[in-house]
Amino acid sequence: MNDREFKLSEINWLFLITLIFVIVFSASSFRADSAEIPDYRAAIAEYYMGNYQQASKMLAGYGENDIKEHQDFLAVKYLIKAEIKLYNVRRSTELIDFLQEEGYTVGELYWKLGTLYLNKDGHFAMAMYKEARDMFEKARDQGFYGLPQKRDLSRAYMGINDYTRAVEIREEVITADPRAEDYAFLGRGYKQLAELDKAVQFYEELIELDPDRDGVYLDLGDIYRSQNRLERAVESYQRGLDKNPEQIGLRKALAETRFEREEYKDAEFLFSKIAESHPHLYEVHHYLGRIYEKQENWNLAFSSYREAVRYNKEYVTGYISLGSLHFDRGNYEQAADNFQQAIAQNPDHYEGYYHLARAYFALERYESALEEVQKAVSRNTEFEPALELRSMLNELMESETNG
Repeated sequence: MNDREFKLSEINWLFLITLIFVIVFSASSFRADSAEIPDYRAAIAEYYMGNYQQASKMLAGYGENDIKEHQDFLAVKYLIKAEIKLYNVRRSTELIDFLQEEGYTVGELYWKLGTLYLNKDGHFAMAMYKEARDMFEKARDQGFYGLPQKRDLSRAYMGINDYTRAVEIREEVITADPRAEDYAFLGRGYKQLAELDKAVQFYEELIELDPDRDGVYLDLGDIYRSQNRLERAVESYQRGLDKNPEQIGLRKALAETRFEREEYKDAEFLFSKIAESHPHLYEVHHYLGRIYEKQENWNLAFSSYREAVRYNKEYVTGYISLGSLHFDRGNYEQAADNFQQAIAQNPDHYEGYYHLARAYFALERYESALEEVQKAVSRNTEFEPALELRSMLNELMESETNG
């Protein structure tokens, strides 16, 4: 090899080494630049693995820049989904607004945010039905409106007391895909609309479909009670208790219905058992007081009424019952004190003023009686007992003045 050939070979080697260095440096620079750009596909994979916090962190930058490519849109879409999974309502709303400003409206995202407002899993203190309805309607307007979405929208309408729209939508659902939850929903909806026969129909069909739901027996029995079909109410409550003997709502409703049917011995037994296991249920003590009054067991009646107001110091009805029992037994001073306690809890309780006026009348404190009965009349101008007592007091005081 001559000197010229050697120099050319050396130059070639130098060129080759330089070229390799440039390629390696460029590749490392490319990897460094790429590392600054989050891999949206990896973030989406994290989302589907349930790593919502990691997915949100990886995709956060996409919510700060304009959407130029489809991958930018996908990244923001899954960022919103991750934020919804993390219960970040404000951030989710901001990002959905950002998408809309960029010209994208995605019905699925409105629906997912709406389900957050429904508070199905109890994460928040309460559901926000109006906000949920607004989101579901936006999803519907974007064409994202299948059976799950209809169920959710009807639930939102129920939450804002728009029972007509709620049952209309759920009727569409139950026609296409009847489920136990739909029968229960329509039973409640028609009950709210006072279409009780329809409510009964859906509850009865629900029992055929899912007989182990003890709650439906309570709802159905309550409807029968409101229709004064007390025998059917008793049957419904008892059927529920056969499924769940400890369900306190059913036990209490059955005892109350027995009382309404004047089956006082059975009612007493049922209420006494409830009072043993749930002594804080003040209405139970009040019912027992009424039963003991009918049995002329005055001591137990007094004791039960006192228990009622002990467990609920704001229980106006309890004070009235206690005062009335004292009044009937001739304890007028004590009766007046009980009626005053009732009025203290509810200053607009016209019957309380009337009863206090009766007590003052019995104590021959006629001016005080007239003052209190006038308060009763001013709060209810059509309350006949108060009007009659006032008329009698006016005549009595006038005759005393003239006499």
